[in-house]
Amino acid sequence: MRLPQELLEEIIGHLDLSRNFDHETSKTLRSCALVSRALARPSQMALFCRISSRDYFGDNYEFCEHFLALLSSSPHLVGYTRTLDIGLPYKGDLTLHILAAVTQLHTLIMRNSYSRIPFPHDSSVFALPTLRRVELNYFHFLRPQELHSALIKAISLEELVLFDIRCLDETENTTFPAIDEQVGSDGGPRLKSLVLNRVRCGQHLVEALDIRHLESLTLSA
Repeated sequence: MRLPQELLEEIIGHLDLSRNFDHETSKTLRSCALVSRALARPSQMALFCRISSRDYFGDNYEFCEHFLALLSSSPHLVGYTRTLDIGLPYKGDLTLHILAAVTQLHTLIMRNSYSRIPFPHDSSVFALPTLRRVELNYFHFLRPQELHSALIKAISLEELVLFDIRCLDETENTTFPAIDEQVGSDGGPRLKSLVLNRVRCGQHLVEALDIRHLESLTLSA
């Protein structure tokens, strides 16, 4: 007797990698994907639901190249990735290619390993209608407008976490070059949760966010 597809997907659904990576679970899913066609799709969806580079403080260039090559050879995997947890590689162009590829993203976590890597503020990923959560770590902006430009496009965003984010001293009398940006009709995201830990970008951050609907606010110096 052949098991219903819904039951197979329910079974695979209990092998969850969406929050944390587990080697044994990953190994089981890879095996399931090879057993039969009926198990291939749900197993691949579970395997690629969360993509994490892990090597935050090294150069993630090799990881990013491998991931892009995989998406190129198997384009159907693009729609499976809901969480991207990545340390930026030394070459910033790879980051832009990866962000452009993941078109169904729900959660974006980025950590800057090299202060000289430019922030991908013009990436279309911030305007994705599926994007609900963004976490940025260790970004130092010479042009605070870059952070503003990215966030104001993320009109579907509900949760924002910023850790060790710094901008050029706003007390300085500095004129920044204009950045072309498409502002959403709602004037930026209506956040439900905001976490600010060691953030020094007050004015430009506030201008990009609608905090009137917050349900949770966490501030830490």
